[in-house]
Amino acid sequence: MQINIMRIAIITDTHYRPDMESTCGVRQTARGAQLLRQAIMRLNQNIKPDLTVLLGDLIDAGHLEQGESDLREIYAQARLCQSPLLAIPGNHDGSPEQFYRVFPRPEPVFELMGLRFVCNVDPERPGYNASREPEGLALLTQARAGFEGPIVSLQHVPVLPPGTEKCPYNYDNAAEILQAYAKHGVCASISGHYHAGLAPISQGGCIFLTVPALCEAPFRFMLLEIDPQGELCSSLPALEC
Repeated sequence: MQINIMRIAIITDTHYRPDMESTCGVRQTARGAQLLRQAIMRLNQNIKPDLTVLLGDLIDAGHLEQGESDLREIYAQARLCQSPLLAIPGNHDGSPEQFYRVFPRPEPVFELMGLRFVCNVDPERPGYNASREPEGLALLTQARAGFEGPIVSLQHVPVLPPGTEKCPYNYDNAAEILQAYAKHGVCASISGHYHAGLAPISQGGCIFLTVPALCEAPFRFMLLEIDPQGELCSSLPALEC
């Protein structure tokens, strides 16, 4: 019996800003669009994923007037992707309304190849953290309704279980989110935001993945393989573009 393994490419934190060579000392912001193009060309030519996900902070200065033009340049590269493309905004991308004037807005619950993806756009909280509001938690109920397959949660800021001291960011209601994950059988929670990235963490039947930033050397993204039962077949070490 053939088992269809789904290949998911995850790219996050390009922090594109063409008027500044770098920010924060290490973010290669002027190269953000170029790095995204290189990653997508590698995906198209060699990897051919079933889905490509962009997890936010695609630009660095969404709060400035130039934000929309920066987003349009990033989208010009992103649309070269030959797989289905799903994008959610981060805290640097301006408002969600601004972001989705440029990028296509995904359905909050998106299904492909027998997996359901929940696309979370959550409000920022002090310390570059986030919070999931009741309507966001309700998306898991919507995702599970009439569906017995795997559910994957996507967000910009990491949702992490207790004891993950290496990452300074989390949700201020992480405990409530983890309870909802367990209740609805979420198999993977995938995030960006923490530029160093984290090794996969397994807890309560869920894999927590934090993908490293594309804008910082060695300019990495991640490829995941998930089977129809929601088992993570492989989480490759972040690939360099």
